[in-house]
Amino acid sequence: DPLVWTGSTNLTDGQINTDANNVIIIQDQSLARAYKIEFEEMWGSKNATPSNLDSRFGFNKKNNTPHEFEINGKRVECYFSPTDGVNAKIVENINTASNDLSIATMLITRNEMADAIATRKSAGVAVNVLTNAEGNNGATVNTILSAALGTHYTFDNVSNGIMHHKYMVVDQDAPASDPLTFTGSHNWSAAADNDNDENTLIVHDATIANIYYQNFVKRFVDNDGVLFELTGPPTAVNDSAQTGVEQIVTVEVLLNDIKQSPVALTIVTPAVNGDSYIPFSNPNVISYLPHAGFTGIDSVTYKIAYLASPNLFDMAKVYIKVVGSDGIAETSGKNRLLVFPNPVINGNINVSCFLPSADKGTIQLFDITGKQISKLAVNLSAGENVISHNFGKLEQGTYFLRLTSSKAVWNQKVIVK
Repeated sequence: DPLVWTGSTNLTDGQINTDANNVIIIQDQSLARAYKIEFEEMWGSKNATPSNLDSRFGFNKKNNTPHEFEINGKRVECYFSPTDGVNAKIVENINTASNDLSIATMLITRNEMADAIATRKSAGVAVNVLTNAEGNNGATVNTILSAALGTHYTFDNVSNGIMHHKYMVVDQDAPASDPLTFTGSHNWSAAADNDNDENTLIVHDATIANIYYQNFVKRFVDNDGVLFELTGPPTAVNDSAQTGVEQIVTVEVLLNDIKQSPVALTIVTPAVNGDSYIPFSNPNVISYLPHAGFTGIDSVTYKIAYLASPNLFDMAKVYIKVVGSDGIAETSGKNRLLVFPNPVINGNINVSCFLPSADKGTIQLFDITGKQISKLAVNLSAGENVISHNFGKLEQGTYFLRLTSSKAVWNQKVIVK
């Protein structure tokens, strides 16, 4: 069947395996014919033999393809560069946003695009923009967007690859409007508009817009972008932990806190009977080492504040129980329980622990209400143990995994997304 395979992805190993890209495949004879017309113009013939004499590239091409299509009842637009004025189409579609506008594009070098984005923001549209790196954009573009969007404008630092997308999603949260997705190979630059051979699709469909929006939200939030206006503080939730005498315990305090954007963690009131600190290697956890000989309950008060609005904050406590060697203790350090991956993927959980001698144990998984979801008997060997188990389909939420041996009990919080 005739189909078109397009998007931002170049056919290289790095672009497919490392860089952030999108692909859209549309099965439609009319659209495929339009792409074939464009290909044959550059190929120089309609058969298997190319013609250097008749081939046209760049500004030598003609605006000779249809631009409007109806595919399965949905409006689809198709444009090629540099003949079809795609930069003007970018601005035109930005200007249609009446509810929300989400942009993930490798770069923006044109001031008129930044001005159009800023105007939408000032008109009350929810605008969020992600580009690959600050240095890829025009200096004036960065100035305009930083001033207009603040924390709603960010750069991709998730991986070492290139954020190679060139898409925007318009009004995905307003079905009564005209939800659309603008995507293709066209960079938001003068070179793409005037010199390079590029293709662009505009798909007017709420479902496609939502799919692209889901991709946008994940990458934008992972890069510390603030998706919504912050109207209230985060919610810090008390934590508890247990450790042995003179044994360090580390608590991932942010896991059960409720927050809409990245936060800064600080200790407000340190522990009295031990040393409490935020490790340099991980600013999102609190570590605690009890003083020599101390057993009992100690606590640490911590604060979380939005990076974007530090005046919006909340505080909570971590309660640490330090038990003596005569009791069953949750151990840490070399003997600490590790659970990975965490968040869990497809129900697969790996449990790692170290034991000085062989033992028998049980692994239990509890939901947040304390209900046991699963129980597994395991044989533990001396030294490092790695146990893999599939717990089946788990609903999203917080769980607690417990590994019990004859000498110790380990507990670890598990997140399923």
